[in-house]
Amino acid sequence: MVFEWIGNISAEMERGVSPRFFRMRRNQNPNGFDRYMKAVDCPQFLLKPGYVFLPAQPTQISSVLGSAVGVTIYDRRLKMGGMAAFLEPLRPNKNFSTTLFACPAIVGLLKMFKDLGSNVVNLESQIFGGAEREDAPWFEKGLGRKNYEAAMEILELEGVWISSQDLGGIRGRKINFNTHSGEVLVAKVNHLRKEDWYRSASA
Repeated sequence: MVFEWIGNISAEMERGVSPRFFRMRRNQNPNGFDRYMKAVDCPQFLLKPGYVFLPAQPTQISSVLGSAVGVTIYDRRLKMGGMAAFLEPLRPNKNFSTTLFACPAIVGLLKMFKDLGSNVVNLESQIFGGAEREDAPWFEKGLGRKNYEAAMEILELEGVWISSQDLGGIRGRKINFNTHSGEVLVAKVNHLRKEDWYRSASA
């Protein structure tokens, strides 16, 4: 389930620190940002693009996404979830296998679930990110779209259900994933740090 929040973010998220989990009332007034906080007593973790994380205990995973794409995986039976965030759709060659790229990141996360005994029929995924911002440093036309198309193709090949997605556009995203419930908060923002939009040529 995704709760979308478009507007100013909390000071905690602006500093790169995951806030407590926000959940929005279904009947809220979007102009007033009438929200309430659903407190969750669990650790918080900031996942940078290029990394994969599957916590052993309920955790709030937050991530900042420009052209990068974040994929959450949730096991409905085990009530646990993890996340992969990657920067590029394709590896330059098969020997270059790091989680900076879509396939190693997503397949690596799925393997971690399978090692814990997960069955693919109990898994659901959500995909976020893939924005395009022409005025951002190191702009690469079409990179965001290629990233989320790669994620969708890999998940389809692996037989993992995509339950929701929030992709493309010109706004960056700050997301917060509750690994115990599978709920995600998406905050769309106009301003990210320049290094959060695209991967620099020297990175």
